[in-house]
Amino acid sequence: MPQNKINIALLLGDPSGIGPELVTRLLSEEITNKANVIVIGEKNILERGNKISGKTHNLKFVKKFEQIN
Repeated sequence: MPQNKINIALLLGDPSGIGPELVTRLLSEEITNKANVIVIGEKNILERGNKISGKTHNLKFVKKFEQIN
């Protein structure tokens, strides 16, 4: 029987702070296999965090909360 995933929402925090980099480091496969993670913030800020951390992710982007399944 498949296990239900927990839901976690993360804010990117201050765009000029360490938040975007930390969020990208937290979005490992190990975490996303166990939880549905919703990142709240601007896409370009998250992408800057990816550049700093050297990580890439296969994420779905939405513009409205109603689009989240």
